[in-house]
Amino acid sequence: MLSTTQKPLHIVAVSETKINKKDGLSFPNTITGYNFLHSDSEKKSGGVGIYIDSSISYQIQTDIPNALNDSERLWIEISLHMKPCIIGVIYRHPGYDVSAFTENICEILHNLSDKKLPFIICGDININLMQQTAIPQVRNYVNAYKSYNCLQLITKPTGITPSSSTLIDHIYITLPLQYIK
Repeated sequence: MLSTTQKPLHIVAVSETKINKKDGLSFPNTITGYNFLHSDSEKKSGGVGIYIDSSISYQIQTDIPNALNDSERLWIEISLHMKPCIIGVIYRHPGYDVSAFTENICEILHNLSDKKLPFIICGDININLMQQTAIPQVRNYVNAYKSYNCLQLITKPTGITPSSSTLIDHIYITLPLQYIK
């Protein structure tokens, strides 16, 4: 049982919220003690959100390039152990060109590295990392993150069926592991 006086998580990123500009919120978005920020989708699927502990001050980042077509994203800056940190959540719609998405990610990674702040990028990216040895576009995507010294935290399949397994949910970080639970 969780203690009611201690929150187990400070930040929860959610992708594929299915919050869209036409229909609005389709699920209860309040959790006591948390603020909910979201970026709506133009489509019936997609959308992203972040639940952030109400005791944590944050600032929505609008100066990070908005170059990700066919995706939703939300960027915030928080103070993590007295140092600023950028957190981004992305939902990439399936079927969007992986090479073009990788180019856009490179622009964002370059922008984030210019800020000289640690960052976390997470979400349902719909690029199967289990295919990086077989598909050059996936390998290039992974190498883009590696070139900015990002560590991928999820290394095992996140979608498993009797006939397949995929790793389409990604968390990349540039901060020391001791800050992550």
